[in-house]
Amino acid sequence: MSCDVSTQVLEIPTLGRPFKLGTLYNARTDEIIPGNALWSDKELKACTNTRNESAIYSLIAPGQLSDKFLELNVNGSLQINILTGVVVPKGSADYLTKRKQTFHESSVHVRCYCNTALKEVPNHLLEDDEFCYSDVAKIGKNGTATHVVTQIQYGSESTFTLTKRYKDVKDEQEAADQLAVYGGHLLQVLRGQTMTTNGNKSDVECLFKSDFQLPKNVKSPTTYEEAIKFAGKFTQISSDSMARDVGNEPLGAPCIVWLYPLVLLPASDGAPALKNEINRTLASECVRHMQGYEEVDTKLDYMLNDPLVAKLNPFHEKLQDFRQHFSSFLSELNAKLRDMVVNIRSGLDTIASFKKLLGRLGNEQFAYNPNRLSLWLEDKHKELCTMRRFHEQITTHQLVYTTTVMLFPMADMLRKQTAKFTVRFAYQLAFASLARPEPFLDLVKNQTLHTDIVNEDPAPTEKLWCEMNDVVKRIEKEINIFAELIQEKTDVKGFAFAITAPDTYIEPTPSEIEANTDFKMTEFRIVITEDDSDSDSSVVVHRKQIHHHGWDALHMLIRHYPIDKMMDIVRLLVDTDIEKSWDKCNPLLSLVRFYTKDNLIDFIRLFLERGIDVNCKDLEGWNALMSICQCYKHNYTYKLIDVVRLFLENGIDVNCKTKIGNNALYLLCRNYHKNDLLDIVQLFLESGIDVNSKNNDGWNALHFVIEYYHEEDMIEFFRMFIQKGIDVNCKNNDGCNVLLALCRNYGKDNFIDILNLLLGRGIDINCKDRFGENALHYVCTFCCQDYATEIVELLIDSGIDVNSKTEEGWNALLLLCRNYQKDDLIIEIVELFIQLGIDVNCKTLDGWNALVVLCRYYKRDNLIGVARLLIKHGVNVNYTTFDGCNALLHVCRYYQKDNLYDIVKLLLESGIDVNCKSHAGLNALHYLCQYGPRKNVIEIIRLLIENGIDVHWKAKDGCNALIALCRECEKENLADIVRLLLEKGIDVNCKDNEGWNALHFVCRKCPRESLYAVVRLLIIYNIDKSVMTIGLASARSFLLNRYTEHDVKDIIQML
Repeated sequence: MSCDVSTQVLEIPTLGRPFKLGTLYNARTDEIIPGNALWSDKELKACTNTRNESAIYSLIAPGQLSDKFLELNVNGSLQINILTGVVVPKGSADYLTKRKQTFHESSVHVRCYCNTALKEVPNHLLEDDEFCYSDVAKIGKNGTATHVVTQIQYGSESTFTLTKRYKDVKDEQEAADQLAVYGGHLLQVLRGQTMTTNGNKSDVECLFKSDFQLPKNVKSPTTYEEAIKFAGKFTQISSDSMARDVGNEPLGAPCIVWLYPLVLLPASDGAPALKNEINRTLASECVRHMQGYEEVDTKLDYMLNDPLVAKLNPFHEKLQDFRQHFSSFLSELNAKLRDMVVNIRSGLDTIASFKKLLGRLGNEQFAYNPNRLSLWLEDKHKELCTMRRFHEQITTHQLVYTTTVMLFPMADMLRKQTAKFTVRFAYQLAFASLARPEPFLDLVKNQTLHTDIVNEDPAPTEKLWCEMNDVVKRIEKEINIFAELIQEKTDVKGFAFAITAPDTYIEPTPSEIEANTDFKMTEFRIVITEDDSDSDSSVVVHRKQIHHHGWDALHMLIRHYPIDKMMDIVRLLVDTDIEKSWDKCNPLLSLVRFYTKDNLIDFIRLFLERGIDVNCKDLEGWNALMSICQCYKHNYTYKLIDVVRLFLENGIDVNCKTKIGNNALYLLCRNYHKNDLLDIVQLFLESGIDVNSKNNDGWNALHFVIEYYHEEDMIEFFRMFIQKGIDVNCKNNDGCNVLLALCRNYGKDNFIDILNLLLGRGIDINCKDRFGENALHYVCTFCCQDYATEIVELLIDSGIDVNSKTEEGWNALLLLCRNYQKDDLIIEIVELFIQLGIDVNCKTLDGWNALVVLCRYYKRDNLIGVARLLIKHGVNVNYTTFDGCNALLHVCRYYQKDNLYDIVKLLLESGIDVNCKSHAGLNALHYLCQYGPRKNVIEIIRLLIENGIDVHWKAKDGCNALIALCRECEKENLADIVRLLLEKGIDVNCKDNEGWNALHFVCRKCPRESLYAVVRLLIIYNIDKSVMTIGLASARSFLLNRYTEHDVKDIIQML
């Protein structure tokens, strides 16, 4: 084929455009030249008409637009012209430019392509000297036309588009999987197979498009179920509906045209010509960027149409600002691409300038890089989702909105209502961070296609506020408190409340940041409308507020006021008597939860001296002692033990429980991990705490210690609790006693000492959890200590049932082979189990025995030693699992060590079925070729062949071992392996169910260093170079999607 673009015959899809033989075409702009054809109807009567009836059905899954273009064999420049709107696909091809109606939808397309006839202009009209380029001038078209249509493939093209909508992004993959299944069903019916629906109506919509008109009595399908019925009659419907040819045979519409260059006509000097062409590789890169922009645009539309966004004014303004600049950029980019394609094809611009543009779009420092835009918009989406969560939380409180209770009011409305003389106290819960400045928006505003790229990202590096779990939880608590305050004061005159998203962001002061890192996210703003007589006081709450709503003001101050001014609270306490207002909750609870300074104990003493109820509990049953044990953080500087001692000395109820049954001891063991934990526990025990108390999940104090505390002095806790009479055989609701908890969680060197201590207290050695697992099972599953053998021996000596099975049929030997990964110990433990008579042929309910489990999960070099030991003691080497795989298949699929050859040889010598197949029809040779080690796999393949494996076997997807090998092309000595399989007579022309042969996969995936040798081997062994996949892709097209013709001209010549 000529490398001169100007003399190449172009093959393009019609995309619903009105082509006919003789139509003139400007390939530089992809435009049909209107007017008369180049030849008269009389001349065209001599054209050849060849019937070539066939039908191809394919599934186009959601994904890259470049894959859709590949399916239609659209060249590079035409792809870009479609994206920029120069060419508008019509009819069945409009799915190429169809946008999502909503961000939360997924679609697949089932394409039906039917050939009927090929019509060609006879050669004499092109080659005879009687017709030359000057004849084009006679019809006035020689100024712009570059090509003429000389060949047309007639037929019909139809598309079923199946669409499913989903509520959440996490449901996207499930929707795509369901559509892939439904699309597969539709393909089967179109190909003549019988398929019935399950009777349940799906929520999958169908849009049918075709280039023929349906009969009046045939309704276009709108649902999946209708599509299945319609597909069963599709062949007949399409045949009856197509336009007819001479002889009343189905003809249809033009589907593909071949464009003949006018420069090949005689006397064509000076004729307009195509100078350059953008290849598919560059076009695919451009398409990928444009698809990224489309996804950004779709997500932006989705967010702007969200009713909640309209309420969040600063958030809405940011998105609108982004929309304005983004739309302007897209218009500029589309115009640039349109001009660039025309200029490159006309020879006025170069491919290098196009690459430079793509490089700019792909540069992560470019403000309009699709990934960068998407990341910013994703951050906005996270903020919106969090605000929706808060909005739903607010809704659950069933607040009644009035002129004094407002949800996200506009700024003018807020000022108007709070300025009324009847409002004495106005409270505002403000989501201030929605108005934070966005440096990225400034960058977007100031950067275009032509401005210099800013190399330093001005975007803030701090974590997004809605991604901070502690901030989100804090805001949720704020909302609940604020809602309770509204409900309490709604009917009281003089109060106004607003939950707002302010238009202006006020940077928090250093003291505010120190007091509350999320202060800038949410805050109470207390607005006073009368003069404060105590102007020197830094407390922002007027004394009259204390009189009106008692502890509410003090409670809010403790939670929200800057900590460096907390002594103002003391001034309030001294000046004002508020004790009478303390009821279900008091400031002491808020103080121990939120105050973190060294002088906390001074405030607690002050409260206690004022007679505060030390045993006050909140609605969930928490008292101050429990709260301090829960909320204390490792970076606090005051000593927890001093606070606990103070509470105990003042009579706090040490046995108080929350609604879920936790007491202070549990909370301490779960959350506190400093060196003096043992001393604090001792304080609790001396104060009479019930060591055998259990929470609602059945956990006692030892359960909590084992679960959360993993230090060396763990044994001291056991001694202390046992001395106080704790029940070591207490079981939680999952059936676990402390022995099972210990085996699951503890890994220090004194494990055996603790185990001996428990055994001395009569622990139930054969206790099982609700899944039937005992301590030996837990050790085999979780233990990683170097002395695991000693632990196992101690458990066995203490009478544990070595043959006990879990509910799913796993014994200790199976769990050991499944989970243990110590080279030097596993053989010792296996030998110990075998000596004690463990059932070496125990099988799980799914068919796993010890050898199969070992070959599937064990990754260490000494796998062969364990396997040899199991085989020696009679393990059944031919057990298969639920998927039909035996040990040979599993080891060839998952094991990657250098001694794989020796393991395979051992299994074969032990009589394993070399031709065992999985339920998918894969044998050991398939697995080895596709998943085996990169190195030295050829010797293992020889070993399997020598032992009689069926080299010709095909899996259910139609592939043989050669295709399995070429699917990944990752083996270092790939060419040698291919040669070995070919020498053994493997079918070189085998194709999988999608029509792919080995050459297709090699051209698509093979590394460049092996590509020539492998392709040459396949061709020597007569592989069919011209075969097409079901999607009409050839090996050559796959190759040219990866490389230019110049880069692989040596391989192209072979193809």
